[in-house]
Amino acid sequence: GIAGVTFYRIVQRRPLCDETLCTRCSRCADNCPVHAIDMRPFPAVVRGKCITCYCCVEICPERALGVPSALRGLLRNLSGR
Repeated sequence: GIAGVTFYRIVQRRPLCDETLCTRCSRCADNCPVHAIDMRPFPAVVRGKCITCYCCVEICPERALGVPSALRGLLRNLSGR
């Protein structure tokens, strides 16, 4: 129902970039099926576009992209970042 969909959207966990590991190779952006990664200055997931398929996390050769914990994802979503 509506409550379940709302809850999912609030706790949805989008990938985050560790800028200290990222080499800006753009493999994540090039392989995102919905083009939800902005590469300026480091990869950032576009909130309204990401379908949480985690292809970017899997393809990153440096393991710079990761999935945050449920609590961190919730806090990011509530803060609008």
